[in-house]
Amino acid sequence: GWVLYKLGAYQEALVYLEKAALAAPSNGTILEHYADALAKTGQNERAIQYWRLAKKAGGEVSDQIDQKIAKAIGN
Repeated sequence: GWVLYKLGAYQEALVYLEKAALAAPSNGTILEHYADALAKTGQNERAIQYWRLAKKAGGEVSDQIDQKIAKAIGN
């Protein structure tokens, strides 16, 4: 899913990233990637929800999650 995201195929990436997020709900990295794809497809409210879940899950999440949330709220 993340490869598809990086290639700009955001809708396709969502399919795989959603499956990964459901399979690993405590993996902050996967949750963040899923949120990133949600945001790219205009689903800001869901993206914010998953970025917040990623923060709580911890792990190797980016240090830019707060900025992503703030940007999504501002849109």
